[in-house]
Amino acid sequence: TSTDGGYFRQQADIVGGARWNGGGFMVAYDFAHNSQILARQRSFATSLYQGTSLYPETRQHAVTMSAHQDILPGVEASIDAVYSNRTSSSTNENGNNNLLSYRAPKLQNYTLAPSLKIELGADWQATITGVYGRDRTEFYNLFIPETGSSTLSTGHAYNEVTSLEAGFEGPLFALPGGSARLALGAGLRDNRLNYAIKDGIYDTTFDVNRRANYAYAELYLPLVAPKNRTPGIDKLVLSAAARYEDYPGLAKLATPRFGLTYAPIDGLTFNASWARSFKAPTLYQQYIFYEAILLPAAWYGIGTGSDALLYAGGGNPSLKPETARSWTAGINIKPRALPELSISASYFDIAYNNRVVMPLSGSLAVAFANPGYASLITRNPDAASQAALIGGAIYGLENYTSGAYDPANVVALLDNRNVNAASWAVHGIDARIGWNHALGQDRSLSLDVDGTWLDSHQQLTPDLPSVPLSGTVFNPPRYRMRGTLGYRSGGLSANAAINYVGALVDTRFTGSQRLSPTATFDLGLRYVLVRGRDRDPGLELSLTIQNLFNLKPEPIGQTGPTDFPYDSTNYSPIGRFIAIGIRRHW
Repeated sequence: TSTDGGYFRQQADIVGGARWNGGGFMVAYDFAHNSQILARQRSFATSLYQGTSLYPETRQHAVTMSAHQDILPGVEASIDAVYSNRTSSSTNENGNNNLLSYRAPKLQNYTLAPSLKIELGADWQATITGVYGRDRTEFYNLFIPETGSSTLSTGHAYNEVTSLEAGFEGPLFALPGGSARLALGAGLRDNRLNYAIKDGIYDTTFDVNRRANYAYAELYLPLVAPKNRTPGIDKLVLSAAARYEDYPGLAKLATPRFGLTYAPIDGLTFNASWARSFKAPTLYQQYIFYEAILLPAAWYGIGTGSDALLYAGGGNPSLKPETARSWTAGINIKPRALPELSISASYFDIAYNNRVVMPLSGSLAVAFANPGYASLITRNPDAASQAALIGGAIYGLENYTSGAYDPANVVALLDNRNVNAASWAVHGIDARIGWNHALGQDRSLSLDVDGTWLDSHQQLTPDLPSVPLSGTVFNPPRYRMRGTLGYRSGGLSANAAINYVGALVDTRFTGSQRLSPTATFDLGLRYVLVRGRDRDPGLELSLTIQNLFNLKPEPIGQTGPTDFPYDSTNYSPIGRFIAIGIRRHW
């Protein structure tokens, strides 16, 4: 439970299974429920309506099953299955405690993945895998104004995926460091999205699917291994991979990847990789409804009298795949003289292009005042272009001018639908230091420190400046760290951890606001009452305290009365959280 109220959580899990000659199975069930957190329960949310949910109530049931069985010599059949059912609810109220809105989405999903593994001889293996998955999200939004009748909006989003893949893997030829190995395969995948919204006025839906065919190959070359090491080369491994995907009617793309592992001496290893990749736009980004709205041009200083602006915003069927280039370089140190110590660090650099965005998120007037948005604007669009845009809009033309629609009066078309416009550059360092020291008599002391430095920038259009993302509110901080000190003595384990989040800047308003760095502390205790076999204790009790000193999120400005007055990406409204647990193994 949270000591500030709300978020009372119960969770129960059971896992069972069996093994026999040639087969086995495992089944797991999970139940979880937590109550919601309301604005009136948190001092940092007094600017919100007191019935607003800062954290929704959720309830989930989930079942996972896995089984395998040898059906012939060298042939194994297996299947994995997952099912989950989750409901949640949240509310918003006004100052008079009149219900404004109530949201209660329901989500069900299941996945079946059968596979067949066949030993081909000469250490080669073939695998055939199929996947069928479906999730069903039901929307339920009730809006009750202070005056007038209420409005109920319902809808659904049904996602479905079907895939079939065949792959082969095995040795090619001998190298000084071992066998060169090749993996290759091909498959097909079909994605479907059925989406609908009904709000009492409009009843709209779309049902689309996308087929993809793909093939891949990966080569592994162990040139040097410890068994044939030479001075200055303890290990040297090269790898190369390529993947080809064909989305009919969308794109055909091939992407490569190269990797290198080099150890000059035992205990010191360098890793590097370079790759290109891509991601097709989601069906939602392409086919979610868009609107065509006619507005007085005078509102935005681009016309007078009957002059009009035609605005479009929403999905875009013409989207193309996003692409990326990435490379990494890392080091791992495990000194032979200090086997208790391990140090690792990796640098990554990723450049994304043609990212799908809705370029303009604020006032439409910004598009006409800033030349960086010129690519979104068509001056004096012809009647055919207007008709094509209006014809595909969910509600046709929505006219907010005082006169009838006349294509000749439209002085500008602002197309703010999803577009492949943004570039995003991300680079940073992940580092870890681990130390585990045995004290004797079944006692040990350990220290683990993980840290990340991140720098990212985004450019919405080629004519707009690049703006920083990392270190700004609602984006990851530039610096993040977690350090854990642990102690174990017999059946007792204890740990203390510090979580550090670097400073953030809120640049959404005139005059930036700086949010100071924060640090929260966690404590954990575990005690084994009954020892079990292998790694599993027979009976174990645990106590966990997160955010021990109950640090609150720092307040930030609101762009609207329902916006959260804190950075909900980097800070949690839960506060101090205390949990007790019991675990039994048979």
